[in-house]
Amino acid sequence: MTTQVEDHLRAHPGLTAEDLAEQLDWAPERMRAWLDELVERRRVEIVGCSIDKLGGRHRIYVAKAVDERIGECEWCGRTDHHLVRGECPECRVKARTVGGAA
Repeated sequence: MTTQVEDHLRAHPGLTAEDLAEQLDWAPERMRAWLDELVERRRVEIVGCSIDKLGGRHRIYVAKAVDERIGECEWCGRTDHHLVRGECPECRVKARTVGGAA
């Protein structure tokens, strides 16, 4: 699911959750929840907000370029296939949670 959403945002940057849900045939609530998760994981970024005819606000998203590689995590030493800036996914979450280097 992550790859599908990220690839679509790379091909069509600046979409709202509602636009993405319609284009990928997902329920809007599911898309908003998934985008929140991707923002938390720093895979997707909110770059603005659009306002519809009824005054509702909708976040605008773009996929971030992630320098993901294979190697040893600088924090825990575990070999991982998804290192970003030398951190494995688990250590990135821990670093953000405790206010570390995020």
